[in-house]
Amino acid sequence: MENKTKLFFSLILLLNFIFISFFFPINKVINKEQISSVDYPIHYFRYSEFTNTPINLISSFITINDLKLISIILFFLPKLLIFKTYIFLFLLAIPLIFYKGSEICFKDKNSALISMLLSSIIFFYSFFIKQRLQSGLFPFLFSTSLVFLSCCYFYRDGIKTKKAWFFLFWSLLIHPFAIIYFLIFSSIKFWKNKLISISSIILIFLLGIVQYIWFGLDSYFHQSTGFKGILDIISYPLFLFTFIFSIYSLIKFKKRTFWIVLITSTFLFAHFIGLLNIFSALQPQRAMYFLFFFLIILAPLKIKKTKEIILALVILLTLILINQNLLFASIDHKLEFGIHPDLIEIKNSIKTPSNIWIECSTYQTDLVYGGHSDYLFKSWFPQEKVILSYISNNPFKLSKHFCEGKVNGKPISNEIIEIIETNNISHIIIWTNESKNFFSEKTCFSKFCLVEKFK
Repeated sequence: MENKTKLFFSLILLLNFIFISFFFPINKVINKEQISSVDYPIHYFRYSEFTNTPINLISSFITINDLKLISIILFFLPKLLIFKTYIFLFLLAIPLIFYKGSEICFKDKNSALISMLLSSIIFFYSFFIKQRLQSGLFPFLFSTSLVFLSCCYFYRDGIKTKKAWFFLFWSLLIHPFAIIYFLIFSSIKFWKNKLISISSIILIFLLGIVQYIWFGLDSYFHQSTGFKGILDIISYPLFLFTFIFSIYSLIKFKKRTFWIVLITSTFLFAHFIGLLNIFSALQPQRAMYFLFFFLIILAPLKIKKTKEIILALVILLTLILINQNLLFASIDHKLEFGIHPDLIEIKNSIKTPSNIWIECSTYQTDLVYGGHSDYLFKSWFPQEKVILSYISNNPFKLSKHFCEGKVNGKPISNEIIEIIETNNISHIIIWTNESKNFFSEKTCFSKFCLVEKFK
């Protein structure tokens, strides 16, 4: 690496660190505050309940999980520190992943440096990604970035490269959806090998069937499908900018056939295959992130001349001015730490409980106290005493599914009283107006706590 390249490389890493410091301050990594934003309590609880007992050590290799394996290696460190450090290191690695991906695919260090800078800006200032990062989808984003890097190695070195399989394996440890994106890639890249290509397509269909049988049609992702989905996605200024210049680069790129097919196939998969009920549980809209990652390394590929650079900046500024609300919204999205005083009040109000049943917090209640903060109750009370409900992805068809003022999908009724008595529930925590109105009319229930947000 030349001195000039090293200088720009170092400056981009420094800039990325500054971006991180606004989103996840370094002092928050090492303190004892939990991350309370939306899905983070779920991820931490599922990881923290793991202990290095012989049975769990065996099960961790049967149901392999990245954080569990790291916990075994770093057994001497507090779990909260491992969890937060893991997230922080991923944020640090973002520009490195895209620099390497670009360099592997196109062997152009200048283009790789621009991709490196673009990736850092996009992760922290594109609402399309920043909102997901703040919401706790870091396992999915990390996994997708690793399967992206894996596919870059497959693109250059073929199916037998060990580095590609290593990154693919690690991506699967983090999030299972990584396999879908690899199958899309492999069905196109290795189309000359009919066995690999056809098998990849068949496996995608089989995964759709399995997910459909397991989850039914209740699984969703916060993004539209069909033409509405396309209109939604192009409203993001940084995404649209990257998409426009990716197309521009492909027009000037001689070896463009593979990339055009990959972009088109992934785009159609993301926005239209979900219209078929059988694929809805695969949440195909998430494939747009996999596609976006390739656009990041394609966009700067053929922007070489001064006129092209000026044009790119003018288009970028224009798109930002048109959709500046999304840019400013992304700036406001940062991790939240600690536990809301209202939750502490609820916790302290519960004395010697039998069982605690918590209505799930969703968009109707504006993701109460960060979203899935109900998982914090699992760390405050014996786990077997806390009954949680989650609006989607309920494969076990729980008989105690309580969400948005509905029990097992039906409007709250006297049936809930029978469930409460049968399961020896001493405390029930509710958020929605439907539930509050129902219980306020029942004289056999009394309020044990009314927190400030709902007074």
